Formats: sequence, structure tokens, C-alpha cells
Amino acid sequence: MSIGIKIFGILSVIFSIYVFSFVVVPEFQHTPNLLTVAYLVTAICWLVFGAGVLMRLSWARIGLIIVAVIYIVDAVEYPSYILVAIKNHDVDILTRLVAALIYFFSLVIFFTRASVKKQFAKNQSETPEDVSSHNA
Repeated sequence: MSIGIKIFGILSVIFSIYVFSFVVVPEFQHTPNLLTVAYLVTAICWLVFGAGVLMRLSWARIGLIIVAVIYIVDAVEYPSYILVAIKNHDVDILTRLVAALIYFFSLVIFFTRASVKKQFAKNQSETPEDVSSHNA
């Protein structure tokens, strides 16, 4: 398994904990509503897909790509939010936004590379006997 798969898998699990904090940390809590449900579903997706990628499961690779694209679309969908942050010189929000976009674009680019797809395809074609013979 390439180091990139390990890094993105671990970062995805860490990101799931960060997203989950919006539900459980008192400073971020708000009355249960659709946003709370969205945070929970998103945190679970990042956790499951991140762990799945570490096990080289093809569906997890595709899931990470889909979730990352949704985050990219969501980030650029609200230009007024970005413009207000720029107008108010809110460096914290802009830094987090730029870092998130770099991460999500990198994730999509990395997991759509042919060499990475091959690593996931190889894992799907192996039977349990093949895996045990590799470990022996």
C-alpha cells in the first residue's frame, strides 16, 4: 500500500473526529436539527471511508472521492460567505477554507490516479488464500 493511501486514510479518520466535534463539543452544540444530522452523517462517512481506504476497499475510495467533491461544491457554493470573510479580514476562516480546498482537491486527484486505482483493484481480485500466501 502506498504511503499516500495511508496518509489520506488516517487524515480522513481524523477529519471525521473533527466533524463529529461539531455535534458533541458544547461550544458547537445547537438544538438538534438538520445540520446536526448532516454533521453526524458526514462524520460517519469520513470515518467509514477512511477506515475502508486503509483496508484498500474500492467502494471506500469512491466514497471518499464523492464526499470530497461534495465538500468542494459546498465550499465554493457560498461566495457571499467567502466575500464577507475577505471583507472582514477573517484570516482564520479563509485559512481553513483554503486548507480544506487543498486537501479535498488533493484527495480527489490522488484517488483518481491510475496507479492508485490499480492498488484497489488488485485488492478486490485477491482471494483470502492469496492474501494468506502473501503474508506467509
